[in-house]
Amino acid sequence: MSDSKHRKRSPSPESHHRDSKRKHSSHKRTQRHTSQSSTHSKSSQKSQSVRNYSSTEHMTQHSSHTESNETIPSGKHSTYSEHLQSTQNTQQASKPIVKDWYPYCVVYDPIQVGSIDGTDTIPHDRAIIRALNSTYTPNNSLKTDPKHTLFVGRLNKNTTEHDLSRAFEKFGNVRDVKLIRDVITGMSKRYAFIEFENERPCVEAIRGMNKSDFQGAEIIVDFEAGRTLKGWKPRRLGGGFGGNKNSGQLRFGGRNRPWVKPVQLMNEEELRAWRRTNGGER
Repeated sequence: MSDSKHRKRSPSPESHHRDSKRKHSSHKRTQRHTSQSSTHSKSSQKSQSVRNYSSTEHMTQHSSHTESNETIPSGKHSTYSEHLQSTQNTQQASKPIVKDWYPYCVVYDPIQVGSIDGTDTIPHDRAIIRALNSTYTPNNSLKTDPKHTLFVGRLNKNTTEHDLSRAFEKFGNVRDVKLIRDVITGMSKRYAFIEFENERPCVEAIRGMNKSDFQGAEIIVDFEAGRTLKGWKPRRLGGGFGGNKNSGQLRFGGRNRPWVKPVQLMNEEELRAWRRTNGGER
């Protein structure tokens, strides 16, 4: 009886089958958990790589956007570099550059002629721009000598060729007098051209008659510019010399309104005199 109690019970086939099934299911659960963890790790690695890629792409886009902002054209049809170069040129042009100075124009430049001291480098009114864009061809069919011909302006409307010939013949022999008249009405346009035999009477006539009172009008006398002055543009094209102060389109460099000496080249005495005249006559 005691032997039967202490004798080990041999496992039955059914219990052995249950144990094997339990082990198999436990092994499956372990494999499933391992596969899930590996899948989760792969997905996390993938999402991390996606995040890294998107971050890199965002940085690249931001960098390219910054670079594109640096090349955004500020003008309608110009690049940033062209605009920058134009701005630098404008800043440099806004500073007067004075090298040599002479009160009278030798080569006609509409921008310089529009400046009181001849130092401007940018146009300040539309007439100057019109003069820059225009083309003037002098009349080469004229038989008069341009170096011996004077321009006389601001004449009295009743002045005739005979009056001019008598007034200027005291300086030398007058070859020709041409008073410009309107083609339709025949009325005087109040300016004329007078030709002498040589150049010396021209210089004396300018000294004696320029800004003088002639028949109730203050006339201006200067050398002809159309055929002698390089780059000349007449008044009708936005150029010319002189002009009315009220019109706001004065032109300097002629006998009527010579250039004022730039402030950079004035000494103390000249500068004080210039200030006494409120900055010169404008």
